[in-house]
Amino acid sequence: GISPFFMREAEHVQKQTPRTFLGCAVCLTMISVNVWGAEQRFAAPSADVVREQTLAWAAQQPGMNPTIQDTITALWNAVDETATAQDLLDVSVSSFALADADTQDFIERCTLAGGPLAMPEAKVLDSRENEYYNSTLRLYFARFLAQRRMYDEALQQFGQIDPARVIDPATCLFYTAVCQQHLLQKSEGLATLVYLLT
Repeated sequence: GISPFFMREAEHVQKQTPRTFLGCAVCLTMISVNVWGAEQRFAAPSADVVREQTLAWAAQQPGMNPTIQDTITALWNAVDETATAQDLLDVSVSSFALADADTQDFIERCTLAGGPLAMPEAKVLDSRENEYYNSTLRLYFARFLAQRRMYDEALQQFGQIDPARVIDPATCLFYTAVCQQHLLQKSEGLATLVYLLT
């Protein structure tokens, strides 16, 4: 089923769009789709796996020093069994920002409070060869754009993400469906929700 977070988000979307397709969720199990594959299921990696990948990436950065490394390690030491996939996504991105100045600058531009409704410069997304870094940061960026209601731009980013290879597949699928609904791609949105609900 959908987590309480996504239920709250769905309620918000319903208020914004009274006849939203999210009300059709009861019949989703009857829909046959072929987006990523009819039998595809997306599971979030464990906190230990995410921590290991993030620390390994950070350790390879040119500007890494013991102080920064200790700060990143402290972030992860504060993660416990209650952490959600969204929490792991946010801690990973915070770790990236601590380890890399360009990433930090990019994250500072992705702010919901008081920021201009304009597409932030996103060169950093294509400047790294590490797939884990790229997919994690792109998901963070796509979620930011969707929350800013920049649905066209967000959907372009989601289109470059494989939900099977990200920290938080549920966030990827949910906000993809939100964007599709707002862009009147209702069939696609319903198809995406099938994967979120299974």
